[in-house]
Amino acid sequence: MKKMLCLFLSFLMLLSLTACGDSAATQAPGDDTDAKPADGSSAAETVLPEEASSTGEKTKLTILRPGDEKKVRAFLEPVVEEFMKENPDIEVTIQYESWGGWISKYPTVFQAGTQPDVIFWWDKALCDMYAQGKILPIEDYIDPAILEEIPQNILDTCKIDGTLYHIPVDMYGFVMYYRKDIFEQAGLDPDAPPKTWEELLAAAKQIKEKTGVNPIGLPGKAGLESCHEMVAEFITQATGEPLLDENNRVTFDNEKGLEALNYLNDLMQYADPNVTDYGRGDVRQLLKDGQIAIELGDSTWAVPEFQAAFGENLDESDLGVADAPTGPAGKYNWCGLDGWAIAQEDTAEAAGRLITYLCSPEVSYQHHSIYGGMPYTSYELEQPAFHYDFWNVFKSAVSDFTLIQRIGKYHPAPSAFYTELEPIWQEMLMGSIDSETAIEEAVTAVDDINSRYGIQ
Repeated sequence: MKKMLCLFLSFLMLLSLTACGDSAATQAPGDDTDAKPADGSSAAETVLPEEASSTGEKTKLTILRPGDEKKVRAFLEPVVEEFMKENPDIEVTIQYESWGGWISKYPTVFQAGTQPDVIFWWDKALCDMYAQGKILPIEDYIDPAILEEIPQNILDTCKIDGTLYHIPVDMYGFVMYYRKDIFEQAGLDPDAPPKTWEELLAAAKQIKEKTGVNPIGLPGKAGLESCHEMVAEFITQATGEPLLDENNRVTFDNEKGLEALNYLNDLMQYADPNVTDYGRGDVRQLLKDGQIAIELGDSTWAVPEFQAAFGENLDESDLGVADAPTGPAGKYNWCGLDGWAIAQEDTAEAAGRLITYLCSPEVSYQHHSIYGGMPYTSYELEQPAFHYDFWNVFKSAVSDFTLIQRIGKYHPAPSAFYTELEPIWQEMLMGSIDSETAIEEAVTAVDDINSRYGIQ
C-alpha cells in the first residue's frame, strides 16, 4: 500500500572561483563525482560568527547541504551569517558532507536521532524507513508565500498523500546537450536538433557516417545512480509511467518496456564504446572535448561547467541545449526534486524560519547561480544571468512534460533499487544480456526487494 508518511557581487566572485576550479568543484548534486565521491569522509563542522543576541538562550540549529564542499561554503556560509544577523535568537552550525558520505551514514544518524535539524533531502526518500516520521510536514512551519513561486505541478509531485514534506529547490528534468559545430560538419541543422527517438537515431547515423565522431554519450557506469536514471528515462518515455507504481510494483514488464530497452540497445551502436566506464561528469568532458556529438542523461547541474568551457552565453556558443527527444508515450520526463526538509521536531519552528529565508527569491537566486539550478521565481527571471534562451529549455523540461520521479518514492528502501538494478542495466548495455532478459532480471530483483521489506 501507499506509504502515508512516508542573499550579490561576492557571490559572483565565489562562483567564478568554483567554475574555474577542478572538475569536482564544477559539479552539482546530479553529478556523479559530487554525488558519489571515492571517499565518504565528512569535513569538519563550521560554526559561523555569532551576532550579539538579545536576552535569552539561542535556539541552536544544524544544517546539512550534502555535496562538493567548495560549493557548499560558497553558498551557505554568507547566507547563514546574514540569517543569524537578522535572527539573533538562532545559532546555526553548518555541517559538511559529501553526497556519498551522507548516503552511507544517514541511516545510522537517523537511527541515533542525531540527524541535522535542516537537511537538503531527496524526493525519492520521502518514505525512507530510516527517516519516516522524522521528516516533518513542512507547511506547518514555513511562510506560505514561498510556495506561491513554485509551480503547482512541482508541489503536487513532491507530496505524499497530499502532505508536503520538503520544499523543492533543485528542480530538474533531463535535457539533451549537443555540439552545434559537429552537427554542421554532419550536414545537420544545428538549430533543429532531433525531437523524437526516430530523429535521434537518424541524426546519430548521419553524424557517424559524415564525421566519424561517436554520436552519443551515455552515463552507463554502475554504482553512481546515473546509469539507472538514464535507463529509467527511456522506459518512462515509452510507458508514460514511473518504474514502480504506488504499490511498488513494476510497470515496465510489458511490450512498452521492452520497446524502450530495445531502442536503447539500438542507440548503443552509436554510443561511445566505453559507455559503461562513464558517469555523467565523464560524458560531459567528452562533449566538451568534441569526442561525442550528443550527451543524454544530464540536466541543469551541468550549466556552470559548460559555461566555464563555452562562455556564459551558451546561446552563442557551440553548445546546444534542447529538450530530451521524446518516445512513444510523448512528453514524459524523468525528474529530480530535491530541497529543504525539517528533521527535528524540537527545533522545527526555528528550522522553518531558516528554510523560509533559504527559499526567499534572493537566496534561491544565489543557490541556483552556484549550483546551476533552474530559475523559477519572478526575481530570478529578472536577473541578467537567467535571460539566456537556453534556460527556457530547462523550464520546459519540468513545465511542458509530465514528470516522473525517481524510483522508490513510496518505498522504505529506495536506494536498494539502484543497487540491484544498475548492474542489470549495465550488463544489457555491454551486450551480455538482451532486453527481455534484462526485464526478467529486473522484475525478479524488484520482487526480492519488496519481499525483504514485507511488501507483497
